[in-house]
Amino acid sequence: MTAAEKLKQIAELFSKEKKKFSEVALPDGTILVLEGDMVEGSPVMVKTETGTEPAKPGEYKLSDGSTLVIKDGGLIQEVKPAEDMKKDNEDIAALTKRIAEIEAANKATQEAATAAATANVEQMARMEKATSELIELVKEIIKNPKTDEQFSTTTKQRPEDVWAERFKRIQALNGK
Repeated sequence: MTAAEKLKQIAELFSKEKKKFSEVALPDGTILVLEGDMVEGSPVMVKTETGTEPAKPGEYKLSDGSTLVIKDGGLIQEVKPAEDMKKDNEDIAALTKRIAEIEAANKATQEAATAAATANVEQMARMEKATSELIELVKEIIKNPKTDEQFSTTTKQRPEDVWAERFKRIQALNGK
């Protein structure tokens, strides 16, 4: 190889894009060297005393509980999350669903309570009006007391008819 070819080869090495490497420790102390991100297809090397070598096919349990499945050629076939993480994710999903259910039930309860309170306020207003009208009627009767005979002589009605008429007026005031 000529000097120009060697210089060209060295220039190519330096001009290539730098690759991102990261190290991951296994529980037994073995160090895996990942080229790029921990995703399917990324190369994985095992650090040895003499350097690195491609990881052998199989499953490698990481210290965080997740598992790397390596296929032939030392490439990541799959990244399995830790069982605890799966369980946590399932728990979070169940709790999130339950929170949404509780919030919906709470909203429905608040709406029902608001409707009931509104109905109560309206009923109270009707009762106040009827009570005021009844009080005014009683005041009128007190101002102008008449006996049954007076009613019957001035209005030419029987006493029971007078009382029936009074009762009808009171019922009308109460909204019946």
